[in-house]
Amino acid sequence: MKFFMNPTSPNLLLRLLGGLGGLLLCTGAGAQEKITYNDHIRPIFRQHCFTCHDTDGRSADLALDNYRDAIAGGASGEVVASGDAGESRLWQLMAHLDEPIMPPSGDKIPEGQLKRVKAWIDGGLLENSGSKAMERKISAVASFVPSADNHPTGDPAMPGRFFREPVVHSQQMGTVAEVAASPWAPVIAVAGQRQVLLYHSDTYQLLGVVPFVVGTPEVIRFSRNGDLLLVAGGRGAALGVVHLWDLKAGRRIAELGDEIDTILAADLRADHSLVALGGPRKRVKVLRTADGSVAYEITKHTDWVTALEFSPDGKTLVTGDRSGGVHLWEAATGRPIATLAGHKGPITSVSWRGDSQVVATASDDRTVHLWKTDGTTIRQWEAHGGGVLDVSFNKAGQLVTSGRDKTAKLWESNGQQVRQITAMDDLALSIITTHDDTHAVVSDWRGEVRVVATDSGKEAAKLTPNPPTLEMRLKAAERESKRIETQIGPAENAIAGASNAVDAAVKQIAAHRALEKACQQTLAQLREILGQCMAELKTDQAALATAEQSIAVRVEERQPIESELKALESQFAAVSNQQGEDAEATETDPLKAAVAASKEKLAAADAKLQTAQAAKTPLQQAKSTAEAAASMASTKVSQQEKLLAELENQAAQLPSVEKLTTQRELLQSELARIVAAYQRKATQIEVIQAEQATFRAAEDQWTEQIAKHQVEIRDQSAQLARLSGRLAKEKASAEAVLTQIADLAKRLSELKKTDQQLADIAGKTGASVREMADALAALEAERSEIERLLTDRKTAQALRNPKPKGD
Repeated sequence: MKFFMNPTSPNLLLRLLGGLGGLLLCTGAGAQEKITYNDHIRPIFRQHCFTCHDTDGRSADLALDNYRDAIAGGASGEVVASGDAGESRLWQLMAHLDEPIMPPSGDKIPEGQLKRVKAWIDGGLLENSGSKAMERKISAVASFVPSADNHPTGDPAMPGRFFREPVVHSQQMGTVAEVAASPWAPVIAVAGQRQVLLYHSDTYQLLGVVPFVVGTPEVIRFSRNGDLLLVAGGRGAALGVVHLWDLKAGRRIAELGDEIDTILAADLRADHSLVALGGPRKRVKVLRTADGSVAYEITKHTDWVTALEFSPDGKTLVTGDRSGGVHLWEAATGRPIATLAGHKGPITSVSWRGDSQVVATASDDRTVHLWKTDGTTIRQWEAHGGGVLDVSFNKAGQLVTSGRDKTAKLWESNGQQVRQITAMDDLALSIITTHDDTHAVVSDWRGEVRVVATDSGKEAAKLTPNPPTLEMRLKAAERESKRIETQIGPAENAIAGASNAVDAAVKQIAAHRALEKACQQTLAQLREILGQCMAELKTDQAALATAEQSIAVRVEERQPIESELKALESQFAAVSNQQGEDAEATETDPLKAAVAASKEKLAAADAKLQTAQAAKTPLQQAKSTAEAAASMASTKVSQQEKLLAELENQAAQLPSVEKLTTQRELLQSELARIVAAYQRKATQIEVIQAEQATFRAAEDQWTEQIAKHQVEIRDQSAQLARLSGRLAKEKASAEAVLTQIADLAKRLSELKKTDQQLADIAGKTGASVREMADALAALEAERSEIERLLTDRKTAQALRNPKPKGD
């Protein structure tokens, strides 16, 4: 810009200073108008908003009277989203698209002003004409709308894409200060050394390792919908951070906080918008998850903050400290609600009931207290001798606690103990129930972690906070695989032997059955022969009986003849004796004839008897033969029956094919089990090897990235060193320029006096134009010098306050 100077002006120095001021304010001729906070928006805010939202008032902790505070937002977070007026809370309320409408009383802001506010937000929230559009901040933490039970909209999140390579594997167990469980999925989180271990609460298998290499994880929390995992902790008197992990993706999505001491208490609000943290610095800091900025701080605690938790509905925050102080706060603004006075020892744990109406506090004073949200006490009871170290509500509204007496207990909400769940070997530090309330997870000072059934106290599993490395697991799997492989050969041999035994038994039984069948056939034949013999014997006996009956008949027939003959002979003898030898034949002849006739009859009867007796003899021989044959057949039948009985006895003693087959099937099942175990182990080895390869590839990528970052850091460090040297020089130069400007300001003041004196002289004496021209020439030289000094000053300021990279 050139200055137009009127040589006849009596007030040339004042015009010169005016032109200089124009130089300082000028933005450049012909520049396109930009909607900026300083030039366009602040006047609108001044007219309509400053009454409530200035630096002094800060209604809802929102100040609009300066750019920095307007961008930062208020108690509920940012109110403007760069590039998107529709998503900006401030625009929604000013345009009366949502409530509470702004301004709260009076008419809607004029449409032209609303358009300017919208254009300012859509244009990137420019502060002034020299600003560049602000990049819109897109939070990596997905928001969630709390519901009555905070159930996730889809399937409950299970860990995905986490490596199972531990960050640390130690020879000794460390203290397990914290355990946690997903509210909706079978997932358990266990704090280890610089890591958090994720286990399946049904199978107790390791699902993944969440690294926390910055220090010791002191706090583990699942989000209310189970999608996110919060891990907080650090190193004492050195560092404290909060990490948020997307459970399904296995990816860390935020690192919040940069504390100078470890974090002892932390929680994530139900809608995922805020994270509260506290520790040895005696203050609670609440950060926005979108950008890590501080929403508000609570400084009321007078001792270490040891416990805190947002209510399930996200409306209230409870905090506790080492001196027994407990307070309730509005979660959105940090405004105090109530002080819960009653504990006489350090607060160790707090827990909200699912309906957000009751909060439980535990203390080293051995008691558990239940409170309403207005701060009134519901009840209290002594829970553990020596002190209560943890308390947690389950979904049924019961409480589980653990304490210095090494026990874990289950309580009704009226303070009635249901049962002692388990007794640990050392101080029971932490307790939580699984997603289905069936089991409790308890950890102690020695690093033991037990999963115990809440209804019986029966131990279901032990979880290690110190899992083996992939290399150790691979070697163990290979050893086990070799051990299983050595069992396959003997099992196969045993099956072969069993099969041979079955085959031999089958053949033996078949041979025995054939012999038994032949014996049965022979026995049947012998019995048939015996039957025939007995039939023949019976026939012979009948014939013999008939013959004997015929003989008896003949004998009976002969007897009267013989008697008659004897009688005739006796009579003949008697007659003969009486008459003598000389008796007349006439008296004896009839007797002789009768005797002779009787003798003939007797001879005929004897002949018949002899014939009958002769017929009996072959019959007797046939009977004897039949009897001998029947006896022999009977003997053979008896022998065959005895042989068959022996064969049947032997059959009972033969090996059972069914039993041998069953044994073979059992051996085959055992072999199948061994082979299946071998195959599973082989698959496990392949999985571990693949996981190792993936982890090593990722490790190589990390190493490469670290190397690149180290190079970048070295380059940036070198550049920073150069800039520091230049800044030091420019600072000295700028200080010299500022000194010169101060001198020039003093000289300008003197020139003003001179200008007045020249004007007086010109008026009084009528100084010549040449003298005035000389004076103007001198002033022009002074002006050029001032412009040069101002340029140097701007350059120095730019070097002292370089713009961020990318602006």
